[in-house]
Amino acid sequence: MAVLLGMYGISASAHEVKPLPASLKATLAALGVPGKDVHIYVRGVHAHKTLLAYHARQVVSPASTMKLVTTYSALYRFGPAHVFKTAVYFRGKISHGVLHGDLVIHGGGDPDLTLQRFWLMVRTIRRAGIRAIQGNLVLDERHFSLPPFDPAAFDHHPQDVYNTGPNALLVNFDATRFYLTPSGQGVRLYFDPDMNLFQINNQVRLTSGPCKDFEDGIHIKVNQTGSRVKARLMGRYPAQCKERSLNYRLLGNTAYVGALFQSLWHELGGTFSGGVKRGRVEPGDTKLLDWKSRPLASMIRDMNKFSNNVMARILFLDLSDKTPATLEASRQVVEQILAESGLHFPELIIENGSGLSRRAQINVQHLGQLLNVAWHSPFMPEFVASLPVLGQDGTLRKRLRHGPVAGRAHIKTGTLDNSDAIAGYLDDAYQQNWIVVCIVENTPEMKAKRIEDTLLMWLYRH
Repeated sequence: MAVLLGMYGISASAHEVKPLPASLKATLAALGVPGKDVHIYVRGVHAHKTLLAYHARQVVSPASTMKLVTTYSALYRFGPAHVFKTAVYFRGKISHGVLHGDLVIHGGGDPDLTLQRFWLMVRTIRRAGIRAIQGNLVLDERHFSLPPFDPAAFDHHPQDVYNTGPNALLVNFDATRFYLTPSGQGVRLYFDPDMNLFQINNQVRLTSGPCKDFEDGIHIKVNQTGSRVKARLMGRYPAQCKERSLNYRLLGNTAYVGALFQSLWHELGGTFSGGVKRGRVEPGDTKLLDWKSRPLASMIRDMNKFSNNVMARILFLDLSDKTPATLEASRQVVEQILAESGLHFPELIIENGSGLSRRAQINVQHLGQLLNVAWHSPFMPEFVASLPVLGQDGTLRKRLRHGPVAGRAHIKTGTLDNSDAIAGYLDDAYQQNWIVVCIVENTPEMKAKRIEDTLLMWLYRH
């Protein structure tokens, strides 16, 4: 342990508390934000001393910067090239292109089984010589063992896709994408995928005004009877927006996967005469194919750049060393990985791995130490490349995009009602690399972001 701590420069100097820079003091004063709500940790990636540690050891809510812990742990455990598999079996026999029996899909915890990739998987099944299924579609979701999940529990918005629960056989995040386009005096609406299960009542009105934050003016109400869904889309849509899209979760996972499979199967010229049900792979079933995910390094770029909570929840469960995977087993694996990396975070509560949590906690010093260890790891390039680029992409696309620091920082963001966070790496004006973590609590989002931006500009010029 001592060797690792010395190697990465994690020493007693990390506990130093230094005064805030003048520019940060002035920003806090101008915004009326008390210093006690600001937590900062800054150090060079090759330094043995901390440049700035301000309330760095106080426990805070990390919001989505918790994904850094999940990302590091996954790269450490699996390596950047790792893939997850969704296995397809058949039960019965195939004769002249007809499956006389059930098709069974076993979810292996792929965090990235999107609509496009699921379509390719269904197409591969079709190309394997099956044109008709005279049995059921059986969905085996037993790779994860989870308590009941309530998508409304976090913020009472069960239709928002970020509230989709993890599932070992989650397809397209259970999402339906609604496209809105001004048409005459109204708003034209269509959605994808269209699985003939939805009845949509379009009550969106066309208005004037700016397009910024248009999604705040749109609301949906959903009523489900059996497998049929009635949804009413309401609100105002600015004509300046032209075509935009919104994603909603309208169906539970089993119904969604079953309906989507049937829709794609028929599009590809296949016929299906059975039903959809949950089940399991049986000993006598024959494997048809293993459908592989994208490599982990590719998936974490999407997860971190766009802060995908559902992907993070699934990836966190994939860390489990038990089958079926459990949240508690994953937490224990993360603790073990951190310990092997020379890191000890006694205050850490990771809960679900995504940061979308009222319980998750850490301190900014420990987030900084994690970033330092990741920088010196063999998978540093993949880890850093997964983070949004300041002023260019992901959740940082519009931040400081016209200033000198644009393009010179890879930083994960996080936002909850009471916490706004940044954590990552910055290349300053003198080509020095820095670790920077800032979490602002109990402060309106726009004010918190001004404080973070002031810190980044100060560090760039330091």
